[in-house]
Amino acid sequence: MVDLLSRAGRLREAIELIEGMPMKPDVVIWRSILSASLERGASELAEVAGKKVLRLELDNDAVYELLRSAYRSVNRWDDALRTAKTMRDQRIKKTHGGVLSVTAVVKETLKDRVTQLDGKVDHLDGQV
Repeated sequence: MVDLLSRAGRLREAIELIEGMPMKPDVVIWRSILSASLERGASELAEVAGKKVLRLELDNDAVYELLRSAYRSVNRWDDALRTAKTMRDQRIKKTHGGVLSVTAVVKETLKDRVTQLDGKVDHLDGQV
């Protein structure tokens, strides 16, 4: 549901849903918010979501690159440089492909979400 709200541009509702969830949101949820935030130009929310993803996946180079891009898009050059320094300090290597890495994150997020939705559909089919 978070992914659907995010893709529809209803980011505030997606965040409210996350805040009301009885469990902690996983990396898939935060990646959905990150992707949608970047698409919509919501750089502050993208920063929050990116940091949440990085807490769950410390070595995700694509997310670091997305954050750097978000910072640069709003002229936050010091933050962009700090992000690059963090990658360097933690020896996180940028995978070749740039956009391909970002695309891989988005595809992985979508694949995970489809798998979750398929499981819910199967569960609902069993109840009918």
